[in-house]
Amino acid sequence: MELFFLAITLAFPFALFRPKDFFQPEFFINFIFIFLIGLGPIVLFFFKPEVYLAGMHEEVVYVIILGYLSINLGFLSARIVFGRNYIDGVSCLRSDWNRRKSSGLLLVGLCIFLVACFSGGAYFMRAGQIPIFAENKELARVAAMSVSGNGYLLYIFTMGVMAPAFILVHCLSRKGLRGLFSPVFLTTSLLLAVLLLFTGSRRYSVWLFVYVLGVFHYSYRPLPVWRLISVAFIGLLFVNIFEMFRNPYSETTESLAVTFLYRFLVYGANLEKVFSIFFHQDAMLGSTFFMDVMTILPGRQIDYQSWLKELAGLDYEGFGLPPTIMGDLYVNFGFPGIFIGCLLVGLALRFFYIRLVVHGRSGLGILAYISVVEVSTKMIMSGISAQSITVLWMTFFYSFILFFMASISVRRNI
Repeated sequence: MELFFLAITLAFPFALFRPKDFFQPEFFINFIFIFLIGLGPIVLFFFKPEVYLAGMHEEVVYVIILGYLSINLGFLSARIVFGRNYIDGVSCLRSDWNRRKSSGLLLVGLCIFLVACFSGGAYFMRAGQIPIFAENKELARVAAMSVSGNGYLLYIFTMGVMAPAFILVHCLSRKGLRGLFSPVFLTTSLLLAVLLLFTGSRRYSVWLFVYVLGVFHYSYRPLPVWRLISVAFIGLLFVNIFEMFRNPYSETTESLAVTFLYRFLVYGANLEKVFSIFFHQDAMLGSTFFMDVMTILPGRQIDYQSWLKELAGLDYEGFGLPPTIMGDLYVNFGFPGIFIGCLLVGLALRFFYIRLVVHGRSGLGILAYISVVEVSTKMIMSGISAQSITVLWMTFFYSFILFFMASISVRRNI
């Protein structure tokens, strides 16, 4: 009965909102949520019923429903307060802004590209190897991140996912569709995509492509939902094939079908582990929100996901235990935390969509919105606590870019 209720719940927001823009939160976030978390218990019940009945998966179904409905209640509240608008074409004012200031975004993109390349080189040198070429790629990936100070280099390195998108805003505003074939755009995109894959992680290159798609969609030509869904499934295929290449000896990558199966199960299983551990424990009352920030301090400071992995008694080679946003909020504030926290996330996402895209006037606003979507997607999978440093990092980055763009405008007016 609970799985039938879950299936109806997952479909309900699409019938209610009828989203027409792939990147609007009512579509993109719900799409990600369904495929990475929502379908997990259903798939588990049909393929591994003994596992489903042995744990607390029935209770976790209602946790997933609570989180999903709360996020969509946030979307609904924002639509009531800020309006139901969605973008269905390119704003002339936005295009005018891009023509006037795209040179500044080109300079920013090239700077990000150079800094990312130098940081990536330092990251690999300090690690002593390139993880993707190691015999045990998963172990090498974790070992590289475990080198003291390499985590901060990786943060800077992975900011490179935005560089081609900054450059593309300039190319599209000056050359139109021919901007996609600009040598500087193609060179930076391909080089960064390859270097980021060298880390042994596929998500960075995937997000580089999402940034580029988002810029093209909002700055030049809106793409139909069905076409972007097709691209999303191709991306999912790439993620699974890369996982088989990276971790070929795992039982979860015995075949492409098995790899796909575990892609649906992993986050639901993580949520069940975290829920089982903290079901009879006191709430952490927000203290975990600062765990990753505290790793900046001297000495060994354990990060949030590694702490959860130790509590769960797991010893796999991967980095940590991503608890999903529901698991993270339950750890800190119980069921009320899931309801309020997810509602606020949905409200904030819809606000940023209205402010930066629908009523936005700049390519920088589009880039900022895609960054909001990126961080929010990671929050859905790993929780707020695990993304605290990323939120601070992005806030500092865009504040600096705004200051830089304002300085350019002042100089031109002198």
